Amino acid sequence: MKVYEGIVINLGIVYGKAYKLRDAIQDDRKTKSNIDQLAVLETALAKSTQRLQEQITTSQMLYPDAVSAIFEAHKLMVNDPLIIDRAKELIRSRHSAYDSYRQAADEVIEKFLRLDNEYIRNRVIDIEDTTDRVLATIEDVEYDRRTAFGEPTILVVEKMKPSLLLGLDKDMIVGLISETGSYNQHSGTIIRTRDIPAMVISGSYNSINDGDRILLDAYKGHVYVNPDQQLANRILKEGDDD
Repeated sequence: MKVYEGIVINLGIVYGKAYKLRDAIQDDRKTKSNIDQLAVLETALAKSTQRLQEQITTSQMLYPDAVSAIFEAHKLMVNDPLIIDRAKELIRSRHSAYDSYRQAADEVIEKFLRLDNEYIRNRVIDIEDTTDRVLATIEDVEYDRRTAFGEPTILVVEKMKPSLLLGLDKDMIVGLISETGSYNQHSGTIIRTRDIPAMVISGSYNSINDGDRILLDAYKGHVYVNPDQQLANRILKEGDDD
């Protein structure tokens, strides 16, 4: 058994099997280089905007306004002229739509990370989320994945991306562990709105394996990997008693 401590994002005690969610974007490129890259970018931006509008509509029906406001902001980020103009400039220099948009977004992210402002730095994950959405669309890869499990599962991710958290199947995804993140990220708002027990634990993504049994105690800030059943039962009972 291994025990980890971390930052609590939302309270709760849950027990389930670990599932590591891999990045939707792979290294291989599907987009052909002999087609109009400006048109490829414009199409990806339009599709991404449409999908975000669908998320906004869904959020407005199911959750408080704070959640839909997050995706309103994402829609603005997708259409940020600072990123788009820079990407088009790179495309005209014979770069692909994928590489151009990636570089343009990375330049903005780098500027944000240099700022000594926690609020601004916490918005970086939103820019990364919207950037990855556009890049996945350029590559014709499904970005909003739907995960289905036959038993209680604790999702293990590298980053708490808002788009990912909105689509979680709460019936079977009972908890979340992220390698990085903070309480005040927009992702935290979604997690608490959906009442999914969650923690941020540095090093967790590489330390936890698919299929590990996880006991997440977000009251005490502990995660137990492959605990014995007696310990798991005792901590779960303590949570029920509280």
